[in-house]
Amino acid sequence: MLTAREIGEEVRLIDQPTERLLSGTVPESGPIALGDDTPLDNGDFVAALCARTGCREGFELWDHLFESPLGQPGW
Repeated sequence: MLTAREIGEEVRLIDQPTERLLSGTVPESGPIALGDDTPLDNGDFVAALCARTGCREGFELWDHLFESPLGQPGW
């Protein structure tokens, strides 16, 4: 983002809720949902991966696949 500013390019975020947050168009009080993770926690594909890995739901699956192994060789 700094490089874009230095060369005069416009920076736009692809994460629309974050774009709204940074532009100041969301309320200052109360929780701010930066995204809906429901599609990542549901569906046949996620259910099949959960069954295969023994995870209870999509968030546990994410942790199992990506968060927990961080820093391990071969990750």
